[in-house]
Amino acid sequence: STVEEYDPATDTWTGKAAMPTARKLLSTSVVNDKIYAIGGATDSKVISTVEEYNPETDNWSRKTDIPTARHLLSTNVVNGKIYVVGGTSPSYGDAGGSNVLQVYDPASNSWSTGANMPTKRQGAMAAAVNNRIYVIGGYSWAIIYDVVEEYDPATDTWSIRTPIPTAGNFGIAAVMNDKIFVMG
Repeated sequence: STVEEYDPATDTWTGKAAMPTARKLLSTSVVNDKIYAIGGATDSKVISTVEEYNPETDNWSRKTDIPTARHLLSTNVVNGKIYVVGGTSPSYGDAGGSNVLQVYDPASNSWSTGANMPTKRQGAMAAAVNNRIYVIGGYSWAIIYDVVEEYDPATDTWSIRTPIPTAGNFGIAAVMNDKIFVMG
């Protein structure tokens, strides 16, 4: 539950208020200068907890739980809403992954559901570019995927895109100049 802030300008670390719910395998997203910690797992179970961190006040607050508890999920922000897709629920033994898409609106502290992703998976890499979300790779039942699927929140539809040349999972995706870089 430790939170540390790094300042590249001064090359220093500062301890911050601990995350109230200790967990791992969660996902985070930033909306309006606040960090949202979503889902994850404790040592004994998958959880649905959502907590908001305000760096300006160094305080955490509890938000409405995600409707489906999961870990190894992916989150991205488009137009001020957090899109949560994939992951595993409800236990560590379920290696199949999920295709459920749920949308969190921080303004109303509420959840809605979007169209299911075509491929069930967990541990996928994801990034948002030009108001669309790209979910890349991941795995399900010991299959590591090369699949790339694009979600358009404006139309609530999924499209299959060109597969990634090397199948992968548990990597990272970063966006620079409207291009997605996948590593790991």
